[in-house]
Amino acid sequence: MTELQAGISSPPAVSPNGAREDRSGPAGRVRAPMRPRRRPALVALGLALAAAGGVLTATLVADAGGRLGVLAVARAVPIGTVISAGDLTVAHVAPDGNLAPVPAGEESSVLGQVAEVELLPGSLLTRGEITTAILPAAGQELVGVALKPGQLPARPLVAGARVLVVATPGDFTGSGAASGQPSSGPLPTIPATVVDVGSPASDGTVVVDLSVASAQGPQLAAIASTGRLALIVQPAGG
Repeated sequence: MTELQAGISSPPAVSPNGAREDRSGPAGRVRAPMRPRRRPALVALGLALAAAGGVLTATLVADAGGRLGVLAVARAVPIGTVISAGDLTVAHVAPDGNLAPVPAGEESSVLGQVAEVELLPGSLLTRGEITTAILPAAGQELVGVALKPGQLPARPLVAGARVLVVATPGDFTGSGAASGQPSSGPLPTIPATVVDVGSPASDGTVVVDLSVASAQGPQLAAIASTGRLALIVQPAGG
């Protein structure tokens, strides 16, 4: 019975810290707890990604800090239109000595002003594109002229273009009467500036708003009523 008990070993005891005591060896040696093994390659990769992320973040912050908030056009604003808050948005651009956009903090000084040229969505707003003057300006009159294909150039008209309105052959007396016979005198011509261009109708007719001198407003209206006219685009500034 003594020999049988001697052949059976006692199970390893567990210490309070989770380590197992191996009492089969001398003095009951305690084995250290197992620790997870770290892979050097994964550790190095993690450190590299963290460093790259830090550099990218620093770059983005630096870029954002160096940009300026300026006013940009959110939607199309026809010439002569009063500017409202919905027409504007804020864009962030890098400082550039060749650009002079209106700072975003000056939006209140822009609202209520008038577009001196057509403002296109996505463009930066400058002081040269707006004015406090209401169109038509003093000494000017605004006349709408309906033009069919062939009465104006195929190239689209733009606001601000300088044109000549020419009365085409017909008996024009200045009152709108026409007999179908050519006039023996010189054809009336009226210098004007394009203020706005409407969308083409189903027959291709386009209404063009023209700004002319007050003295020539009635004459232009009379010519337009006959439908016998044409628009000639002049060189810029001429």
